[in-house]
Amino acid sequence: MRCFCEDAVFGRWGTEDRAEGREAVVQFYRDRLGGTGPSFHYPHAAEVIFDDGDNAHGTLTAHAEMSVDGRLMIAGLRYMDRYRRDPDGKWRFAERYSRFYYFMPHDELDTNYGARNRITWPEPARPADLPDGLDTWKAFVEGDA
Repeated sequence: MRCFCEDAVFGRWGTEDRAEGREAVVQFYRDRLGGTGPSFHYPHAAEVIFDDGDNAHGTLTAHAEMSVDGRLMIAGLRYMDRYRRDPDGKWRFAERYSRFYYFMPHDELDTNYGARNRITWPEPARPADLPDGLDTWKAFVEGDA
């Protein structure tokens, strides 16, 4: 809870699925992940750019593994973050949005990894955010890159 600013925003990029305010962000996590079993989230590459002495923004790529109803779920994702130094001097998340490369049961990864609808959990299946939603990817696929 203390990782977020009092007026923080957390959500899924490009959707209305989001929470505003520290208490709402914590409840968002509880609602989405409260029924899962053990999980392991591991970060990869991170970039932080300082805008000024009290504000920054950045990107973090990550993977997540979690148990849901006895099944292993796996996700590849990117967080788009804004950070702020609060009056107490501590850096916190002001905004965090997730974008998914995929999110599905592990046993579907070998057949669905290349599919357009790589987000199959929670149902219904839907298109992946990345790289499909990037303008550079669209240009590449259309041959304009």
